[in-house]
Amino acid sequence: MADFTIFLRFLLALLLGALIGAERERFAKLRDEYLFGGIRTFMFISLLGALSAYIAEMYFSWFIAFSFSAVLILIAISYFAATKFSKGASIGLTAEITGLLVFIIGLITFKGELIFAVVLAIIITTVLYMRDTLHKLIKKVSREEMYGTLIFAIIAFVILPFLPNQTYGPLDVFNPYKIWLMVVFISGLGYVGYILIKLLGSKKGLGLTGFLGGLVSSTAVTMSFATSSKTEKNAKTVRLFVFATLIANAVMFVRVIIEVYVVNRMILGKLLIPLGVMFIVALAGAFYMWLSSKNSTTITNKAQKIEVTHTSPLSLGPALKFGLLFGVVLFVIKFAQIYFGNKGIFLASLVSGFVDVDAITLSMASLAGTEISAKVAATAITIAVMSNTVIKFIYAAIFGSKSFRKSLGVVFALMMVAGIVSILLI
Repeated sequence: MADFTIFLRFLLALLLGALIGAERERFAKLRDEYLFGGIRTFMFISLLGALSAYIAEMYFSWFIAFSFSAVLILIAISYFAATKFSKGASIGLTAEITGLLVFIIGLITFKGELIFAVVLAIIITTVLYMRDTLHKLIKKVSREEMYGTLIFAIIAFVILPFLPNQTYGPLDVFNPYKIWLMVVFISGLGYVGYILIKLLGSKKGLGLTGFLGGLVSSTAVTMSFATSSKTEKNAKTVRLFVFATLIANAVMFVRVIIEVYVVNRMILGKLLIPLGVMFIVALAGAFYMWLSSKNSTTITNKAQKIEVTHTSPLSLGPALKFGLLFGVVLFVIKFAQIYFGNKGIFLASLVSGFVDVDAITLSMASLAGTEISAKVAATAITIAVMSNTVIKFIYAAIFGSKSFRKSLGVVFALMMVAGIVSILLI
């Protein structure tokens, strides 16, 4: 290994140690004067990890174990001293464990795992910095949500690996492993949005409410703001409700793109045009609603009092229902394709979109390239997205005010036209 490369790795180890050490020193000044280590301590621990790897490679193979043991002993002495002098006030182990992790970061940096070391350091620093936010989040977690998280861990890491990865049943479309994998994927995607809502709250602004709600359920956002518009007298506030609803529906297009990207990138190129155009129309409509509301402080404060309620997506009941729905949609699509051709697929997509856009999206993405063409799959997904948009407008028309229904209907109609034109072009 060239001397310059060795120098750069030692330098990176120092910098990563400094990154974590700076956060620890900031925390020590604010909260705990007895806290283990500061910026220089963590820099030296990281450098020691890198030097230990170098010495083990060049001279003594046992030197890493020796150095790690020495660091462990020093950290233990520091911990007991801090506990004694603080009279039990400083008993946390976060800084001490971080010190051991920094040693390992220095070690893997010298070994050439540079990207891994940088990512690990960033993750550690972020977790340390978000201490208060994480504690607040835990306080907000209910018993049912904790139960849901455990259920997700079971379905993702206990059940999934043992399911057979082969097809069964009529038309040879039921693959237990692939069906359950889609359940895990959709549950995880929905939970990301749910956790963000828990962290940031759904009252931080209508745009954020719409964005986060769209990650979990754009239908729930539409229903919530439609219901609120029924009792709202101020037309400008109603436009803000429409603004948030359009943001949520724009995010739905992004969610579909993410699902297709993960499952089958082959159809992504053909799908980007129709969904991209509909996404632009939705954002343009949202921007117009925002401008036309003139965004007065009184209106915004009033609108921000609305909270969209989302249930945890991680529970066994919804997971089983989605798995069943996904399997049924797969069968219906295959049946329609065999007996009715592409027209049957499009009709099935239209009907499926009324129920759940995720199931039809994943089904078409799974079949594209093997059972059906990429163009047919992209067209079917676009049809499902449009039918899902139609059913949300029906909800808005039933539960929303006349002005909410009219404003949302105009933008949704433009989205439909854009989607139809795009389908004809792909």
